[in-house]
Amino acid sequence: AGAVRCWGEPLDADTRPDNVTAPARPAWLDATTIPGLSAVSALALGDNFGCALTDPAAPSVRCFGNNQRRQLGPATPIATTVALPTLAAAPDPWLALAAGAAFACAMSQTTLTCWGDNRRYQAGDPSGIPTAAPHPLDLGAATDLVGLALGARHGCVRTRRGEVYCWGDNSRGQCASADPGGPALRRVPLDAPALHLAAGGDTTCATTATTVWCWGDNSVGQLTPTPAPNPPMDPDLAFSTVPVAVALDPTTTSSPTCTSTPACTFCDPTCATPTRLVAGADHTCAVFADAPPACWGHGGDGRLGRTDEPAYASPARAVFGPDLADLAAGGATTCALAAGVVVCGGALPSPNLSATALAVDVDRACAIELSGAIACWGPSGAITRTTLGAAPSQLALAGPSTCAATSDGVTCWG
Repeated sequence: AGAVRCWGEPLDADTRPDNVTAPARPAWLDATTIPGLSAVSALALGDNFGCALTDPAAPSVRCFGNNQRRQLGPATPIATTVALPTLAAAPDPWLALAAGAAFACAMSQTTLTCWGDNRRYQAGDPSGIPTAAPHPLDLGAATDLVGLALGARHGCVRTRRGEVYCWGDNSRGQCASADPGGPALRRVPLDAPALHLAAGGDTTCATTATTVWCWGDNSVGQLTPTPAPNPPMDPDLAFSTVPVAVALDPTTTSSPTCTSTPACTFCDPTCATPTRLVAGADHTCAVFADAPPACWGHGGDGRLGRTDEPAYASPARAVFGPDLADLAAGGATTCALAAGVVVCGGALPSPNLSATALAVDVDRACAIELSGAIACWGPSGAITRTTLGAAPSQLALAGPSTCAATSDGVTCWG
């Protein structure tokens, strides 16, 4: 039960010799069951590798795919399913699993362990070199962990008290501190406890009871509607090492604004705050329980879900449709599941299909259709369908690869 199957470009594609070409018939369209995975409770894909949290009774982490940066754990550059024995047991159950570009982390309430690429200290190892051995990070004052978010080369955790701590690459302000970054956790200076957390490529955002705060890269307007400095901009300067308050733009919000005290700058008309955040490469969206989502950042192509979308936009209500059931962002695209129908904006077109779940990556999106088939499409809009032996419960995309968790295990293709 709980197996994983994948399809798409092989997860070890980066290790293929240059003189070996792919077969004329793209065999990667066929789904492949990843061996050794069962009872999968969480699935995360990075660039050409994946990890799964298995066996809820005795949780462990197993990884597969490309191992160029030791993101599978053992120091062997082969595509395989590898158990990380040092993660097989924790002081308390593993709560979250996440993957960055070439590193991954697992989090329990009292433990944070990372492995893989460490050239920006994202795996938490002071050596600054890729680490095959999962490395437990020194949490310091960060206790009682409840949330985990990884960007391309940095990570952040949220505590039950609402504190946010970040580590890894800080060259674009991703850790909200003035230093260049490193393995030590840095507390993000927020004015109130954080409720939700999301990380894009080099940007991180957190919600509080009254607003949304973002920090990191702003080279294409991820933090403010006008990148700093104003265009023509210098990408090397356009970032913030301190959290920036992001507020809904009342001039583009058709519904009444909240009038609570203290003032809520990022609430729906009933003064409710977002229920979660989703992040693409250069844009972020906030999801509300009883109001349309609000998106901001780099736009101009529909990814922010607005008909009057500027290139750099402050948060405003997206027009993805009624009865929003799911929202997913990746790369330059946002897709919504509204009234059972998939609607997309940005680099990918809207497919003509109904679905129950979504996943979006840089240049592809996939959805679980009502029939249980998995439909995927790219910029052309052409849909390919994959049917698995058991109903899929989770989807994960990374580059050209797709993985789905079913009651039979994990299946990947691509």
